[in-house]
Amino acid sequence: METLDWPSGRPQAMVSALASPIASATNAAEAVSVFTALSHSTRLAIFRMLIRQEPRGMDAAKIAAVVGGPRSTVSQHLAGLARAGLIVGSRTGEVVRYRARLGGI
Repeated sequence: METLDWPSGRPQAMVSALASPIASATNAAEAVSVFTALSHSTRLAIFRMLIRQEPRGMDAAKIAAVVGGPRSTVSQHLAGLARAGLIVGSRTGEVVRYRARLGGI
């Protein structure tokens, strides 16, 4: 069996952080939300595309054109990513521009 060489004290710090009751309740719910949002291939593709477009972002119509799906379906995907805290949209007139929320990763 292969063993990994960890820097001294690091595994204990990681275990302590993961075992914390506060971290367990809060971070687990957030992690489930993020993983659920990214579990669909289209949402993952949209999120990766928005990361590459930082800091400019992309408008919803352009995202739909690149993804190649109906705007209503893409809109649902964008809403799911926004609920998970992975993207944020800002409206200017009739245009909604989305950006990756890198802190949500």
